[in-house]
Amino acid sequence: MGSWKETQLFAPLTGRRTRRSGERGATAVEFALIVPLLLLLVFGTIQFGLYLWSVQAGTSATAHAARRMAVGDCRTEAEVRNVVRARLGALAPANNNQIGVTMNLPDEIGAQLTLRVTFPGFDLGLPFIPMPNNGQVIREYAARVESTESLNGGCQPW
Repeated sequence: MGSWKETQLFAPLTGRRTRRSGERGATAVEFALIVPLLLLLVFGTIQFGLYLWSVQAGTSATAHAARRMAVGDCRTEAEVRNVVRARLGALAPANNNQIGVTMNLPDEIGAQLTLRVTFPGFDLGLPFIPMPNNGQVIREYAARVESTESLNGGCQPW
């Protein structure tokens, strides 16, 4: 380069600076201390986002199944479970028995039916990142009974 004055003058612009002997390795230590916390924050955000995705899908599936019950299409727990499983899509658990269905379906038009669906949410299985409700998604929905007889030919999961 040039003279000593030019080197000192342009050192902040070129990124060069003189180091003290006690600062060697300080950046690596700081990086090693911060990275685990940043990774925990990033993966915690991803895990919570996946849980919220499960909650949204569960809300939609429960509402759809309750509407199907209200018009008389679905009458049994097995039929409701199949509708919920079809609506969950990629989030559906591998075992159909992991979808819990509790329903109150009155036989009179105008009465209120209630449907409660529980299933395990999408979990990455990361340590130190707990899931809300221990990973269980619990959704409830209420609707007014419109018909007690199926007009569409039964309860097909569509």
